[in-house]
Amino acid sequence: MELHLPIRWKALGKDLTFRKQFHKNHVMNSKIYFYTFLSLIISLSACTNQNSRSDNDEGNSGQEQKRDLYEDYNNSNQNKSTTDNNTQTARPRQKTEDELREELYHKELRKTKEYLTVTYDLTYRVFSGKDEIRGTIYNNANFASFKDVVLTVAYFSATDTEIDRETYTIYDYVYAGSSSDFVIKTYSPQGTKKIGIYIKSASGI
Repeated sequence: MELHLPIRWKALGKDLTFRKQFHKNHVMNSKIYFYTFLSLIISLSACTNQNSRSDNDEGNSGQEQKRDLYEDYNNSNQNKSTTDNNTQTARPRQKTEDELREELYHKELRKTKEYLTVTYDLTYRVFSGKDEIRGTIYNNANFASFKDVVLTVAYFSATDTEIDRETYTIYDYVYAGSSSDFVIKTYSPQGTKKIGIYIKSASGI
């Protein structure tokens, strides 16, 4: 026996069935959306943590590089300082003006013949029988002065043969950068045609 329902009731049943199906689909879709959203959040969280670790690693690497640069710079400065100290230690002390003057003074005293020179002129005195030697002693030293200069007088023949020689001491001072005149009266040996006068020694003052 077929039950005939009014058209309104049939429409209402269809509407109820549609609503149930719609609710079921909506619940399923909500679950899908929820799980999808949850997965997305987890993925984003994992990426953020990875990026954070990467940034931390890069930051640590940068800090290590800076520390290495600082250490190299400090080591370089220490090595430079050590080198400068060694150079300063090895460099001899610069002498003072007084020390240099004293050193040159003693050097000039040891090399008398290099700083004392003599010029002369021989005059024959026929009537007196004595020959007269007039000359000048020059002191070319900068600091050393001398006294009691000993001169060697050599007598030569016409053939440049040395006939005789004598020594004379000039008892006078010859200061640095100055000169002193002298006169020697002597008897020249027979056959003397010329003479030579040389610095033999002197006393430093």
